[in-house]
Amino acid sequence: MHGRLIYRLVLGQVKQDDKSNEVTVIPALLELLDMAGCIITIDAMGTQTAIASQILNAKADYVLALKGNHPTLYGQVKNWFEQQLSQGFKGIIHSYDKRVEKDHHRTEKRQIWCAPISQLQTLHNQDNWVGLKWVVMVVRVPHLWN
Repeated sequence: MHGRLIYRLVLGQVKQDDKSNEVTVIPALLELLDMAGCIITIDAMGTQTAIASQILNAKADYVLALKGNHPTLYGQVKNWFEQQLSQGFKGIIHSYDKRVEKDHHRTEKRQIWCAPISQLQTLHNQDNWVGLKWVVMVVRVPHLWN
């Protein structure tokens, strides 16, 4: 078999209206789940302040992807990490990890940096992100091999 196999575990499903998108359906889906004590991960489309609040109100934690969907916030975080990388994170509380995974005829290298939000200057609309504690940057470099 060629290609990459993807396995998914579906915990719930909500039909979406033809004129809506994931952002309107995610809150309804989250309402169906007992999230207490869980870590909820959502891709960039679901990175919304109201969704973050809903997750925290359900006594859960969140990891939300930040991309161009929030350009000002994304730019601030990206610039901060680039600056810290160039200065070797001098005087900055942070953690770092790297992983190399080999599977399905490829090697993927990941580098991860984490820093508490207290290490950054105030971010755009920071107060709207209830429970925001950390920022994380992941650099992933895939490499195909035979």
